[in-house]
Amino acid sequence: MERVYNKQKQRVSLRANQLTGAIPQSLGDLGLLEFLGLGSNNFVSHSSTLELSFLTSLTRCRNLGVLWLDDNLLNGTIPASIGNLSTSLEKLYVSGNGIMGTIPHEVGNLSSLFVLSLSVNDLTGSIPTTIARLQKLQGLFLGDNYIQGSIPTEFCPLLNLGTLSIEGNQFFGPVPACLGNVSSLRYLYLGGNKLSSSIPETLWNLKDLLNFDVSSNSLSGDLPSGLGSLTVALIINLSVNQFSGNISPTIGGLQNLVELSLAHNTLQGYIPETFKSLISLVTLDLSHNNLSGVIPKSLEALSQLRYFNISFNKLSGEIPSGGPFENFTSQSFASNEALCGLTQFGVPQCNAAYWSRTTKTVVIISVLSAISLTILVMVVFFVLIRCRKGKKLPTKKDMQPLVHQRITYHEMFEATNGFAESNLIGSGSFGSIYKGVLCGGMVMAIKVFKLHLKKLSEVSRQSVRYFAICDTETSRKLLPVALTLNLKPWFWNTCQMGALKTCYTLTIIV
Repeated sequence: MERVYNKQKQRVSLRANQLTGAIPQSLGDLGLLEFLGLGSNNFVSHSSTLELSFLTSLTRCRNLGVLWLDDNLLNGTIPASIGNLSTSLEKLYVSGNGIMGTIPHEVGNLSSLFVLSLSVNDLTGSIPTTIARLQKLQGLFLGDNYIQGSIPTEFCPLLNLGTLSIEGNQFFGPVPACLGNVSSLRYLYLGGNKLSSSIPETLWNLKDLLNFDVSSNSLSGDLPSGLGSLTVALIINLSVNQFSGNISPTIGGLQNLVELSLAHNTLQGYIPETFKSLISLVTLDLSHNNLSGVIPKSLEALSQLRYFNISFNKLSGEIPSGGPFENFTSQSFASNEALCGLTQFGVPQCNAAYWSRTTKTVVIISVLSAISLTILVMVVFFVLIRCRKGKKLPTKKDMQPLVHQRITYHEMFEATNGFAESNLIGSGSFGSIYKGVLCGGMVMAIKVFKLHLKKLSEVSRQSVRYFAICDTETSRKLLPVALTLNLKPWFWNTCQMGALKTCYTLTIIV
């Protein structure tokens, strides 16, 4: 090192030379030094304390504009004297050094800083409020440390800030809504923290945002439709959160989008058909959600698509096979509900599996429908039969109460006015029919047979009951006649032939 520089040097660049040892404090003697690049070496700190004391020596370089110390093995703490570095210092790179401790408040004195990079270290504590004084700051890189606390609102006055990279820390709480006022933001990296709540609507005012990463947090709520306002965005990563709801079709309007990751959320609904307009898309990751429906065949038009992952969803139907899908494998489609397609996708063929399942479903539905219809017809038929039965003429069972009525020949005689001609309804070869009116007002037709009783077995009509009336000195009986029997023995035994006075056979219709 001693042979490399002299006091007149304005620029010293020794990057990526595998240099070892401590950074000499004699560098502070280079009074005209404007650029010092020692990055990507193996420099260490041999200070008796943990402080990076060589930084104190560099405060004598009043023209120092760029200090590049990234990717070494410094493993110390940043001294408060950092605030005494040149007021001309515009770029300070100290990332990837294992630096410990907190960011000193004095960093706010570096009022000319354009870039402050302290990422990939072991920094702890919170961000000092003095950061708000760095009004010229365009890039702030604090990612991959152990910084904690809420995201400070002191970022919001940094109206020239183009890149805010604080991913991979332990920030918690909501995203400050005032960040939406930093209209100069192009790159916003907030991933890998413990942020919660929803994304503030004000962020969709960042019309020039190119990269937006809030992955690996605990953000929730419906997937914002405001994403469609980021019309110049190249990368959007909202993966590994707790977003829900449907994917907004407005995302399809982001024609400059190269990478979209919504994986590991609880999104549902369909893949929007508007995604066919993402003509610049190279990476699309929708895996580990609850998406359903089919994969739009129109995605075959995405000629730039190289990585496609919709695994672990509930998608069904045929996987498109044209365009970029020709190069995808089973990893893109694993663990879905009912996908089918080419064998290279690791799913059943559609004609052998998907359609058979579909046909089986149709058959089951058809059979169930037929059974339901049959039951309905049977019920209707049964009701109609019951209705028709209600309208039939009285049956033998219906007329059973007549068996118990006691009607004598004398009552018949009076009911027909002595079988008068005026009551005669008609006559035939078997006998005569008379109209009879009983004393209770009941009207009946009475048929007096001329034939012997044995002829009764030859007469059969529905809804007509036959009775044999026996009228003797001591008793009167109205006896039912069973037409299917041999009537003569039954009739004469019943009427007691020897005591018979008058025996008529009558047919009564009520």
